[in-house]
Amino acid sequence: MQPLNLLNNLKLIKKMENIEEIIFTIRKRIYTFRIENNFESTAFIFDINAIEIAVSLIELGLKNERKIKKEEKVWFERERFIEDSIGSTKKWKDIFLLYSDLIRIVKKYDFWIN
Repeated sequence: MQPLNLLNNLKLIKKMENIEEIIFTIRKRIYTFRIENNFESTAFIFDINAIEIAVSLIELGLKNERKIKKEEKVWFERERFIEDSIGSTKKWKDIFLLYSDLIRIVKKYDFWIN
C-alpha cells in the first residue's frame, strides 16, 4: 500500500488518527513529568526532550503543511532507547506508548521529505 500524501490528506490524518489528542495528551504528561521532577535533570531527560522535539516537528508539519526534513529524522529514531528508559517504568510508560503512536502515524503517512 502506498503511503498517503501528507499535504493532501491532513484533515484525514487528523480525523482518523486522532493525532491532535495524542499530541495534547503527551504534552500534558511531559508537563506532569517535569513538575514532579521539579524541572530538574533526571536519567530520562534526554529522552523526554527528544519526544518533545518530535512532537513539535509533527505539530509544525500539521499546522504549516510541512514535511519532516532528513536531518530532523533523528528525533523519530529513538523509539528503542526510549522504550528501554521511560517505557520500562510503570509511572511514565504511557509517554513512551504515545510517542510510539506518533511514530507509527509518521511512518504510515510518510511525513518525510525524500
